Amino acid sequence: MREEAASWWEQGRHDLAAARTMFEQGTYYVAAFLSHQAAEKALKALLIETRRELAPKTYNLLILGRLAQVPEEVMSACCTNFRGVQQALV
Repeated sequence: MREEAASWWEQGRHDLAAARTMFEQGTYYVAAFLSHQAAEKALKALLIETRRELAPKTYNLLILGRLAQVPEEVMSACCTNFRGVQQALV
């Protein structure tokens, strides 16, 4: 694995571990933030490894997922679940 990709991947793994801890402690807003960070870093690692170029400077998981060619059924499931959460908060 390329050094840049490995760095993003490891940071993402640490963010995910911290997100789990925060979730178990009931600190959900931090768990949500760290989960997003973990997903973003994993996608950026994938993009760096597969495209052999730096990942784009965006935090948008949908953009990163599409660039990484994440299967549409996965993208749809994520979007559907996210919309459900948004609606529940309103």
